[in-house]
Amino acid sequence: MSTKPPGLRSFAVFFGGSLLLGLTIGLADVVLDQVGNPVSRLGILAALVTAFAAAVWLGLRWWSRLDEAAREAHKWAWYWGGSCGAALGFLAVAAATRLGQIGSSPMLASWTPAEAFYKGALALIACQLVGHGLAWAVWWLQRR
Repeated sequence: MSTKPPGLRSFAVFFGGSLLLGLTIGLADVVLDQVGNPVSRLGILAALVTAFAAAVWLGLRWWSRLDEAAREAHKWAWYWGGSCGAALGFLAVAAATRLGQIGSSPMLASWTPAEAFYKGALALIACQLVGHGLAWAVWWLQRR
């Protein structure tokens, strides 16, 4: 493995690969939800697990090529930004639930408990990712 720091081409390959895997995982999830045949569901689930494994492999390759400063930026950003994002996301859901807003919305009221759990988990992860991105930018701006 090269010790040369990742350049623009490397970034494009990793970003494009991650984007493609994310789209594949999302599409497989939608198809899995629509397919009624158990055999087809198993095949799509196998493709989904394979895509997740590829995403983990891609992430590990990307991480191994980062320099110490970039690794530290991501660790700091995930701890502070991800934690704060998760806390704010949880507070928003808790406040909406306690104030009765979730049950009074026709769209939200039509969700099954499984759908509400799944979409809540995705929303919480989205809050963590936004928090990470903001904290990462702050970390680099403080050191420039």
